Amino acid sequence: MIKCFYGFKRKPNMTVEEFKHYWRVIHVPIALEIPGIKKYILCYPLPSEYLNKEPVYDGVAELWFNSEEDLKFAMQTEAWQISGKDGENFMEKSSFISLISTEDVII
Repeated sequence: MIKCFYGFKRKPNMTVEEFKHYWRVIHVPIALEIPGIKKYILCYPLPSEYLNKEPVYDGVAELWFNSEEDLKFAMQTEAWQISGKDGENFMEKSSFISLISTEDVII
């Protein structure tokens, strides 16, 4: 299994709730058009993380693919390009990080 992790901040003009709403309601259906995605997980900081200071990231997306070949194929599709372009509507581009990984399950 190949897992892609993408961390990012919301656009400065968005509230946390606006960010979550856009990501879940607008962006997810666009991203789900990408071929080969086996699992798509949205991770948000706990609300308590915002009490003392802004968290480093407002969200982390986790996308699972069966193989590196499936991921490479997906990255060449129009759906991948459209999803990436839509990300600019709610993600602060300068905050974006990514990790493409395999897993080593311990438990």
